[in-house]
Amino acid sequence: MFDKLKQRFEREVRLSEKDWSILVQHVRYIELQKNQILLRPGEIANYGIFLMEGILRICNHHEGREYTRNIFTEGDFFTESGSFFSNQSFGFQIDALEDTKVFLLPKASIQLLENQSVEFSTFFRKQMERALVFLTKKVLENQKTALERFLEFRKQRPSLLGRVPQYVLASFLNITPEAYSRIQKQAIELDLDQEKDPKP
Repeated sequence: MFDKLKQRFEREVRLSEKDWSILVQHVRYIELQKNQILLRPGEIANYGIFLMEGILRICNHHEGREYTRNIFTEGDFFTESGSFFSNQSFGFQIDALEDTKVFLLPKASIQLLENQSVEFSTFFRKQMERALVFLTKKVLENQKTALERFLEFRKQRPSLLGRVPQYVLASFLNITPEAYSRIQKQAIELDLDQEKDPKP
């Protein structure tokens, strides 16, 4: 499992043996069962998460409705950013949609590693930039129709359609499960129409 962690880092930066030996002293490996909660509402996200296997999501509940903020799969590094940077809870929950394996890296360790190594600083900066870009795209996507959001999601993350429950995908796209089923049928009909009359 440590090999996967090293490969994940080296997709973006080159770690020296010294950097790597320091990193493995700070991470903590845990396994989560499907539906197990990693971060509960009211708790502070004082760690970064390296997702090695499985699926995690960030979600919250409001007035009896569930909202999925993001869905993460193998190779992702993330945290609940608002809580992480402010040391407050915003009521979000992180739970497992499959049996999942992760490494946790405490916030204090991240700060220590950033101060000790340019490579670590570069890696964590890239993750923060990626999170900010995602939030910007999410705002823009909410200006699109539900069908457009579904088609874009299907194009960008097709592997999740068969792995994640439809009610979770619906909440991620900010629509009801009933609307999701209807839009899914519309997308299939659209695909059939395009097959009958392909564009040159």
